[in-house]
Amino acid sequence: MDERERRILAHIERHLRDTDPGFVRLFAAAATRSARGRARTMHEAGPVPRTVLAVGLFLMVAGSAVAAPPVAVFGIVLAVLALGIAHTMPNGGWSPGFA
Repeated sequence: MDERERRILAHIERHLRDTDPGFVRLFAAAATRSARGRARTMHEAGPVPRTVLAVGLFLMVAGSAVAAPPVAVFGIVLAVLALGIAHTMPNGGWSPGFA
C-alpha cells in the first residue's frame, strides 16, 4: 500500500469517527471482545460439534448431488447447528464418556 492510499484511508477513518459515534462504539466493543480472548476453532470445541458439522456438510453435498433439496437443506441446518453448539460450549468442549 503506498503513501497516498494510507492518507486516503486515514481521512476516511477520521471522517467516520467524527460523523458516526455509533460506528465508533461498535468497533470499540468489538476490540474489547477480541482483547479478552481469541476466537475458538472448531477443533477446540470438541468432538460433538465437529461430528455434527461433518454430517451436515456431507448431507449438503449428497443432497445437492442427487438433486434432493430437503436433504441439502437439512445439511445446512445441521452445519449451522454445529456452529452454534461450538460457539456456546465451554472451552475444551464436551466429550461423551463413561463415568
